[in-house]
Amino acid sequence: MSGMDHLTEEQLALEYLRKTTRERQEFFGNKGKEERERISVKEFLSLLKIDFADQDICSLEQNSKTDVQFHDASFQVKELMDENFRRSEFHGNARRAAEKAKSIREVSWNLKAYDVPSPAKLYDLIVEFTGKLDSKYTKLERSKLDLLIYATRGYASCIREQEIQISDFDELGWRSVLCVNSKQAVILYSSVNSPEFIRNHFKKIFWSNTATDN
Repeated sequence: MSGMDHLTEEQLALEYLRKTTRERQEFFGNKGKEERERISVKEFLSLLKIDFADQDICSLEQNSKTDVQFHDASFQVKELMDENFRRSEFHGNARRAAEKAKSIREVSWNLKAYDVPSPAKLYDLIVEFTGKLDSKYTKLERSKLDLLIYATRGYASCIREQEIQISDFDELGWRSVLCVNSKQAVILYSSVNSPEFIRNHFKKIFWSNTATDN
């Protein structure tokens, strides 16, 4: 007999809500960083239709500049998200609301609203975003890394092939510059030293099966 067998349906619902908000806070916090990075790489590879096993995608030590290793690809994963959205604060508040409530009806989210970002082109946002990363890595470090940008920023139009310009990334020094979002995976830049599966698909856009071209 489990410890929850005596609970009512409403109490079970509250316990489930508490468990869910706790797990989401952990996933989107520091504890979930490595898992989020691996998921981003898996989404990128899946859209490229590259076969992989979970053991092929490895998180490296915290002091390594490589976040995720996949064969000869050394991914440095960065998330491009809404500037005004404080995700850790959002999920922390949600968890505290669920923990504090004595019944499911008493849950008071009282979550802070945030300013919706202005519509923009995702490509322009990425060009600006990558330009700000230079000071965090030496040119030698960048030359050995495949920068994967996981874009979760809302109100941003999908990347078009005609937008992609080598000159936007060539001077930055990354071995590769890549993007994945809910609709597409894109190879924005590749050097002669990029892994072959990246180099062979330069400027190619891979759409998800559910994506609409917009």
